[in-house]
Amino acid sequence: MAPEYVLWGQLTEKADVYSFGVVAMEIVSGKSNTKHKGTADHLSLIDWALSLHQKGNILEVVDPILEGHFDRKEAVRMINVALVCTNSSPALRPTMSEAMKMLEGVIKLTQVTSDPGLYGDDWSLLKMRDFDTHGSSSTSGVTDRTRTTTKSSVSGCDLYPLYPESMTLNSTVEYHSSSL
Repeated sequence: MAPEYVLWGQLTEKADVYSFGVVAMEIVSGKSNTKHKGTADHLSLIDWALSLHQKGNILEVVDPILEGHFDRKEAVRMINVALVCTNSSPALRPTMSEAMKMLEGVIKLTQVTSDPGLYGDDWSLLKMRDFDTHGSSSTSGVTDRTRTTTKSSVSGCDLYPLYPESMTLNSTVEYHSSSL
């Protein structure tokens, strides 16, 4: 999930770009971000990939099941686009159309940057993980506030209950104000 959504509930086009970057990284690595067994240094798939990128070992991200049978240039491009899309700052993420053009090689890739201090040291991915896992997190040194989160789910049936007349395709139902 995009950091701005986790922290403030802001769902924007740039949050969608972040999600695209995560999915792109899952595809190239063959790993699931939600099932990634992180370490203290690399909590998420994106953290792990960024660390490998910074060490110059970016091809270690590629799914080992491919056994080297892939276009290295395309794999590096895909990983870099995923990293650019998952920048913690929404302002530094490309638009979706820019991300597509980067993947196609139509426009030059923007530089992969890491800005862990964007939300302050207390809002690092470690803190965000604790925030999500424990339901609340208090910050130290930056503010005295405590944030809490509530998780809920809604099914399609909750939003759009099935009525017998909705089972027929192309049927139209007219509601009159007196019947509501």
